[in-house]
Amino acid sequence: ENDPQGGLVSWAIYFCRYSPYILPFIAHDVNDFAADNGSYKREALDACRPGRRNGFWETFIHGDLRRTGARLLLSPDIVVYHGQSFTILEFICQRFRHGRQFGSERVQSISVRRRVALLLMSPLIPVILLWRITRRVMIRKRLLGKYVSAFPLLILFLLSWSFGELTGYAWRESRSLSLQ
Repeated sequence: ENDPQGGLVSWAIYFCRYSPYILPFIAHDVNDFAADNGSYKREALDACRPGRRNGFWETFIHGDLRRTGARLLLSPDIVVYHGQSFTILEFICQRFRHGRQFGSERVQSISVRRRVALLLMSPLIPVILLWRITRRVMIRKRLLGKYVSAFPLLILFLLSWSFGELTGYAWRESRSLSLQ
């Protein structure tokens, strides 16, 4: 959950990063979750050591964990509160770097044809992300006022991610980018 007293930046970050986890929901297995709010068994992570050679990229680590038979459980019983974590500029830069890293990792072992298709479809990324976030807020029937207030910043953050992802598709050498 977001700090109820959080400002617009905090709310925009919350919707951008944590909208899949807006309460209420029931405990269920998932394919992915925000790793910064996760708890892992050391032996499970040790089994994924090769996938962590370039840092901890949750989407890919979670895929490795699932391939080893691990369950990823999303539970409403443990609530973490998000506070102001970044300035606007810091989060724009972080979204770009993470989007670029994601795009770069995603195209490491695909054909040139598939890579070109991803590049051509890249303009749809912010639209798809925004649709998913909006749907989650509407389904939960809460936080709509905060969502509307944070909407302009949310758009900016989604565009930053999307541009980063596009550059990752175009220039795979971003493996050395630092994830912060």
